[in-house]
Amino acid sequence: YGRARPRGARVVNARAALYAGPDLENACVRSEAAPRETGGGSSFRLDLRAATRHAFETAQRATLTHIREVEIVGDTGARLRYVGTGRNLSFLLGVSADAYQVESERRLAPREVRSAVREDRGEDLLLLDTDSALATLGDARPALRVAPWLKQRLALPPRWDAFLGMLPAKARRNLSRCLRKYGYTARIDDGPDAFRRFYHEMYRPHVLQRFGSEAVVQGESDFLSALRGAELVELLHEGEVVAANSLRLAGDGLWILWCGVSKAVAQRDLKGTTEVLDYFSILHGFRSGCRRVDLGRARPRLDDGPLRYKAKWRGHVELSRLQRPPLRILPRNLGPTTAACLARGGWIARRGRALEGVVMRTGEPVGSAELERIAEDARLPGLARLRVCAM
Repeated sequence: YGRARPRGARVVNARAALYAGPDLENACVRSEAAPRETGGGSSFRLDLRAATRHAFETAQRATLTHIREVEIVGDTGARLRYVGTGRNLSFLLGVSADAYQVESERRLAPREVRSAVREDRGEDLLLLDTDSALATLGDARPALRVAPWLKQRLALPPRWDAFLGMLPAKARRNLSRCLRKYGYTARIDDGPDAFRRFYHEMYRPHVLQRFGSEAVVQGESDFLSALRGAELVELLHEGEVVAANSLRLAGDGLWILWCGVSKAVAQRDLKGTTEVLDYFSILHGFRSGCRRVDLGRARPRLDDGPLRYKAKWRGHVELSRLQRPPLRILPRNLGPTTAACLARGGWIARRGRALEGVVMRTGEPVGSAELERIAEDARLPGLARLRVCAM
């Protein structure tokens, strides 16, 4: 049922196969022999490296030299004003309106930022997105405070059958069905050719297709450098690699870093590739002695697609240890137009170190049956409580 690895060991198991049949209960023991081990990075070293990078980036962003002010009108007629670096502009606008028009945009001089944050200029919603405490120092106005990104982490039990027992019955049936229907196989590879193929055929096309003009794609040399010491779980269909996850194992932890999907998935109308790929990644981590899996980032929305998908693995939603200042959404009024923007979807807000769901409803207060339905839809492991507000 999996073995503990020596502290600091790294799995290196080029082109080792994982059991890919529908017998999920015995997948761990039926996979290829346990991987060989070599010296590698420890989780402490990875945490220290991340903390150093976080401190450096925070110091860079603490200045007020890259702040923009954008005035927008949404398709509902709501007037929005954004003050920030632009990093989360598309996300904040996308959850406030289906379509919008930018009326004005300008770069703010450092001396202008504080007044831009403090003044009411007739907008319905003020959206603040800056890492600098200088912009919001002493500002205690009521606002929705949400982390730009959340983490989802999965604690693995000591036995494989206990992990399978955690999963919803529907998820287990779907995994078995996809493995039977499409004949997927999986292997572990850490060779340089595999990483170059992953970059050019899966990661880069996948990011460009998914995010379009907003995509941020790392250069090949930086990408390969960042993945030094990592591994790939490759998903194969008819002997061809069609998708892959890049993973890092250290200590008793596994981090799923980047995912990539090739054009063959759409061309062959393959289903369940992401779900099966994540299953194999968790299986590989379990066999390697891992007891916790970092499933990656998600946006702070109760209806966020990646967040809802990852919840099926029973991962807990958490704040990152290395926090960035929250995004702040300040309603200037609670008129119908503003209320409609706020009620477009549920939020996951910060309350100290805890997280709470916030669902806003327009119209009359709802009854007990509707409250129960909302609570069921919004339930996520890791939320301390749920607030339902009728505006």
